[in-house]
This record gives sequence, C-alpha cells and structure tokens, in this order.
Amino acid sequence: MLNYDEEAAGPSPSHLLSAGRIQLRLWYDADSAQLTVSLLCAFGLMPLMDDQLANAFVLLCLLPFIDDKRRSKTVHLNNEPSWNQLFTFAPLMQADLPLSSLQLEVMDYQNNISGPDLIGETVIPLSSCDLNDSPVWYELSSERRPVTPTLV
Repeated sequence: MLNYDEEAAGPSPSHLLSAGRIQLRLWYDADSAQLTVSLLCAFGLMPLMDDQLANAFVLLCLLPFIDDKRRSKTVHLNNEPSWNQLFTFAPLMQADLPLSSLQLEVMDYQNNISGPDLIGETVIPLSSCDLNDSPVWYELSSERRPVTPTLV
C-alpha cells in the first residue's frame, strides 16, 4: 500500500517504459536573458501500435512557467523524425535557471477524432545542463505500453 507521499510523487521509475530518445542543443545568452532550444531529432520512437509510423510533434514547456509553451512542426509517418527547429524562451533571468526545467512531450497525431497521443516525455532540470550549444540525447519515458492490434 502506498502512503500519501508515494502517491503524490507519481509512478515509480520501474513503471516507466523507454519510448525512444530525443536530441537537443540548449544554450543560454545572459545578455539577452534568453534560453534557446534547438530541437534536432528523435530516435527509436515507440509507436502506440505495432508497425505504425508516428506523425510526431513536440510540445515544449518551460517549467514552472506553464503558460509559456511551444509546439514543433509535425513530421509525418516517421519514427525517427528530424525537426531542426529553434525555440526561444525569454526573458529568462539567469537567477531563474536553477529553478527551471524544460518539459518535452513527444506526441503522435493519428486522427482528428481522438486528438494526439503521448508517445513519451522527459523533464530536463536546467540546473543539471551545460547550456553550451552541444547536442545531447535525452531518454523519453512513457507509462503507456504499445498496443498490438488483434484480429477479429
């Protein structure tokens, strides 16, 4: 039985599945108080159904500033998409960097009826990043298991 603190923390890491990796370059310019995120590509995205190719896009959010969100373009029918897009978050004071995290949600847009599905996500504490414009791979995780369609 979980106590209240364990429930509030969410699922344990053992419940999370690898959903692929995403590559970014991050850099901070103190003179302009601006964080720049270069969204490069993803590798090994786990489709929600076997043999399905994703229509992948990324939602980026600078936490704790949840109203400051960005959305990438959609790369159609590809489980290893390349975006090569730049996003800026400003103003972001240097004193706020250790308190901020970048949340990335990789989404799959399959149809207009149900809307997009979450493929995987990661939260990157900026306090643990070298903001020097070097490309870095980050693991995506998901609580949702891929579904194998059954024949009727």
